[in-house]
Amino acid sequence: MNLITVVALSVTACVVIVVLVLVANQKSDKRGDEGRRGSALGDIGHVAANRKADHQTLSFKATKTDESVESKVPLVNCKGRTVPSPERPVTDTDAVIVDLIRQAPELPSAVLELSRALRDPEANLHSIVELVSTDPVLSAKILRVTNSAAYSLQKITSLQQAIVLLGFQNIWILVNQLMTSKVLQPFARIEREEMAVLWKHAAAVAVCAKQILLSAGYVTHEIAPTVLTCALMHDVGKFLLRGLQPVRKENDDLQEGQQAVLPTVIDEEGRYGINHCRLGYLLSTYWKLPEQVCTTIGFHHHASFDNYKEIPRHVLPIVAMVALADSVAGAAGYHDGRPVAITVLPQVLESASLVLNPDPVSYLNHSLLKDLKHMEVLTQSSAAEM
Repeated sequence: MNLITVVALSVTACVVIVVLVLVANQKSDKRGDEGRRGSALGDIGHVAANRKADHQTLSFKATKTDESVESKVPLVNCKGRTVPSPERPVTDTDAVIVDLIRQAPELPSAVLELSRALRDPEANLHSIVELVSTDPVLSAKILRVTNSAAYSLQKITSLQQAIVLLGFQNIWILVNQLMTSKVLQPFARIEREEMAVLWKHAAAVAVCAKQILLSAGYVTHEIAPTVLTCALMHDVGKFLLRGLQPVRKENDDLQEGQQAVLPTVIDEEGRYGINHCRLGYLLSTYWKLPEQVCTTIGFHHHASFDNYKEIPRHVLPIVAMVALADSVAGAAGYHDGRPVAITVLPQVLESASLVLNPDPVSYLNHSLLKDLKHMEVLTQSSAAEM
């Protein structure tokens, strides 16, 4: 299989995700979120990133009734470094990728309707059950996942019971995972285990984003749905990037032991000459996702680097919360395959007028760890259906 074929097939997975989110956001757009889109984006040149990332090891302990959980997580402090901007003139490589995206299949209308309903805060149980019932294959998979030995101790016999047990957010995550894998599995070069890690991380960041919204007092804010959407979508570029052939195997300028703690976005620049933020930005922009989603995907790592002021002001609070949720998920062990957590610069949170602790471990309470474990069991059970 040549490189172009691998890229084309890998892009298919990304497109499935972005189409789901595009349709999911249409209803909120109609309610007037045009005023939240912000201005058009300008071109920003690449910024050199040459210095090594500082890191430290952090221990946290979470009490769970009569037992404690301990973990040591390397935290990467990127202060003193910069990261390339996702915005730059389109290259020949970009043009090839965009051309391949046009060949990707679309999802069935029933799935798109379900995605829209699951993102609608006014959706009710009856409407969700009705939509899921229109797809017999999806209905059967949801019931099997819910009845898996690892997930449910009782026999679930109806979709209504399954949706009540899982909750709307978990159903939304499950639908995204099942449908993306359905398209990707027959073709992609991404290993099953690697795909599972990417999905677990994406779902974990969405779970952590709920905690961040709660801590910031933004649970009922108008940008809350966008924050959750971006949290699940933030690494969409990795589904494409990891199907490409690296330019070189590793960053040769690193000292022994530094590779393991190198931020993913910097490592990708050294290996591929491009990173997942740029790829995710290109994909989401081409598919005309809401501007806030596209921009947040592209800039979500800027909140950890010295050139954070490049983040467009109108998405700064969203970027800051998604970046912090990403850091919290990594600190809890739900990383993207590289066991590190990139810390968010305190001045980014201050600039966004968010009263939040930049220390990711401070959010690892018993309730969050329980929600993350619940999510992990769900994604593992879902993986068995792929």
